[in-house]
Formats: sequence, structure tokens, C-alpha cells
Amino acid sequence: MTEVAANRSDFEQKVTQVHESNGHYAVRGFTFEAAANGTTTFDFSFPFIIDLLEAHCQPEVDHTGDFLSVWIAPDTVFGALGADASAEDTVITVNDVSNLQVGYHLRVGSEVDPLPRIVAIDLETNQVTLAYISTTGESAYGGLSQGYSAAGPTYCSISIPMVSKVPLAGGHDIVLGNSILNTSDLPANTTMRIKYTNIHTSEIHTVRFFIEYLY
Repeated sequence: MTEVAANRSDFEQKVTQVHESNGHYAVRGFTFEAAANGTTTFDFSFPFIIDLLEAHCQPEVDHTGDFLSVWIAPDTVFGALGADASAEDTVITVNDVSNLQVGYHLRVGSEVDPLPRIVAIDLETNQVTLAYISTTGESAYGGLSQGYSAAGPTYCSISIPMVSKVPLAGGHDIVLGNSILNTSDLPANTTMRIKYTNIHTSEIHTVRFFIEYLY
């Protein structure tokens, strides 16, 4: 069984491959406008448990070059710093690592996007190592932008990446999830966040996104 969890004080949510829906198939579509020359965020959630099957994006021909990202449970607070952190630190100490997984995005305090990924977790010292995915032409993670005090407290949050900066080829549907055999339960009211980057300077783009799920 694969389990992903994140908690905020007495709130706990879990994404797991133990299916808790009633198994009814459905499709839900979402449409929103993406402003020119910028990134538009669109959030949605369901008031009941769903098993997420597939997701589809249908870009128009003139959307070529735009980028799509999708997160599950974005910016969910899991705890706080367990020790002071300095600017440029790539290894931080937090007060709880029980809900962390390698690959999650982690935000310390007021750090801004793009956020680093968790690449290592020390279960004994509660130290977490952060880095970017290595990409030709992009800079390596330079560490925190500023220092943070553990006494603040300085809260830390995670975001679970589903789709990371996928470039769009206009006129060609993108199908996500059809290569895996298992679905994942999403607890009721779990936020899913679409970030659409429109690189065109004068065109507002209509984004069409569909998901197949069981409820």
C-alpha cells in the first residue's frame, strides 16, 4: 500500500491506494481563462472521496509553447522549522518528518516559486535536503533566499506534484494517468491546483481540463 499524508495541527489528509469510493464512473470538465504573458492558477476540489483515474488537457493550436503544472494538496502545512536556518541553506531541520516523502515540493516560511524538491530525509535528525531536478540550462537550487528563525515559529508546507511544467503542443490532447494500473484516493475537499503559464504576450487562452474518476 502506498500512502501519502500531510497534516495541519489536528487536520490530516491521506492519499492512498486503498480505494474508498463507491466505484461509480464520472467525468468532470473545468474551463478557465489564462491571462496573457503570465501564470494563472485554478483550484478545484470534490466534497467526497474520489479515485482519480485520468486527466486530460485539450490545448488549442495557438497554445503551443505554454506550460501546464498540476499539484495535489498545495501548500499544506506539515510542521515548522526545528532549528534556525540561514540564507543559502539546502539542508534544513524541521520538527516532524513523518509526513514527508522524497519528491515533494517544500516551502519554508515565505519562500517563493519555484520551490525545491525533497531529495533526502534523515529520520533520526529530522534534517531534510532540498534541490531542484537537474535540467540543462536551468540553475541548480541555491538554497533558502533568506534566514528563518525556529522560534518564530517558521511554518513549512508541502505540495504534491502531479504534473510539472509540461510544455504544450497545440492541437494535441495530453492524457495523464493512463500508464499506471492503480488509482489513488483523494480525500473529500482535497485541493487540486492547475497552474497554466501562457507565454504569449497578447492572447488570452481558454484552458480545458477534464478528469475521469470514481466516486
